[in-house]
Amino acid sequence: MKTAFKKYISHSIIILSILLMGSLVQAQPQGQGRPAGPPPIPNAKQIKKMVADLSTELSLNDQQETQISELYTAHFEQVEEVMEGSDRDAQRKEMDSLKKAFDEEVNALLTDEQQTLYAAYQKKNDQRKGGRGPRNR
Repeated sequence: MKTAFKKYISHSIIILSILLMGSLVQAQPQGQGRPAGPPPIPNAKQIKKMVADLSTELSLNDQQETQISELYTAHFEQVEEVMEGSDRDAQRKEMDSLKKAFDEEVNALLTDEQQTLYAAYQKKNDQRKGGRGPRNR
């Protein structure tokens, strides 16, 4: 009977250990499936698609589409320069400043109706990205 009791106790300890380890593993914070840090800077093909999507949403004319495409290209070149710095706080401030200036430049090219649509477009995209815009920090 003593051996049966010892086996019961050792099996119970093993089972409890497995359950405890399983619950500890589940309690670990889960990653979001993407690396920490800023997203990669879009290439020319990606910028073209972004502008095409925006053009569809806002019904841009050809001139607006060309000007906004140039703004996007220049903006992401500036972003790339800022990202080369090492001070994260300075980068964040500069990125917020660049984003604000970029939005103002885009809005200057749009009609009042398009500006309203652009604001809705940005809000929709911020939500899709998990609210990672400067207004959502």
